[in-house]
Amino acid sequence: MGIRTYKDDKKLFFGRNNQDELQLIKDIVNKVSKMIRPLTPRVKDNLVGIEARMDALISNMQNGSECVLMIGIWGVGGGGKTTLANSVYSKIYSEYDGCCFIENIRDESLKNGVAGSFNWFAKGSRIIITTRNVHLLKAHEVVVHGISLLNNDEATKLLRKWVNNLINRCKQSG
Repeated sequence: MGIRTYKDDKKLFFGRNNQDELQLIKDIVNKVSKMIRPLTPRVKDNLVGIEARMDALISNMQNGSECVLMIGIWGVGGGGKTTLANSVYSKIYSEYDGCCFIENIRDESLKNGVAGSFNWFAKGSRIIITTRNVHLLKAHEVVVHGISLLNNDEATKLLRKWVNNLINRCKQSG
């Protein structure tokens, strides 16, 4: 009986070459990361019109995939800017090595400062900002992504959904 080395155990356990081992480790890390990341924002299911808006923003974010991209979701108050940012973040966060979602940036920026320079981030980073001030985005060379409000069909669908929920609550209460 000889002395066993890590190299011997590795061959027995993995039975693969180093590249396969590296991929296996990456797969395990990805699966575990997805299970333990509890800080993802909660997005309500079945938001009217959100899928098309998410697809458009994600497509916009893929331009220049190797560079740092700051993209600003711009639009009127109550137009769904933060909801869109939450939804996109929830969908893509696991594709990145590190992720963070900061809400109430006005308060946070007073305490901790905000992202001020592209060179603060690694290549391929994506920073999403929501604001009502398009001039602020342009002044800092942030890509502007305008929020689109609901079209007539989406607005009708939302109204019907809201009325049905109201009717169901009335039936339940008495």
